[in-house]
Amino acid sequence: TDPILTVDKPGTYWISAKAQLKYNGASYATNQTANCKIRRTNNTAADLSNATRSVDLRNPATTIVDAVGVVDIPEIIYTTANYDDHVQLWCSVSALPTAGTVEVVSAEIIAKRQF
Repeated sequence: TDPILTVDKPGTYWISAKAQLKYNGASYATNQTANCKIRRTNNTAADLSNATRSVDLRNPATTIVDAVGVVDIPEIIYTTANYDDHVQLWCSVSALPTAGTVEVVSAEIIAKRQF
């Protein structure tokens, strides 16, 4: 998933993110989940604490083309001593559909430095 941002100064940041998901001809035979999270992808890559949201996908879903919805990631306070942390929004599904896809059609991540 895009987007990615670089936290270019040490300090404390308020970070929020969201992703809009869509079924594109997706077919599932059993319950599935979409998971979205904020993750630092360099300087010891790791998921950021308390920055994950999961949503249940429709079941059964047979070749539907429709919105899953907007996944709002919980807002977090993030502190770093680094000058170059890469912070990214990641989304995944618990299993690939037997047909079609579940797509991220738009996404955003916002970081505001706290003084």
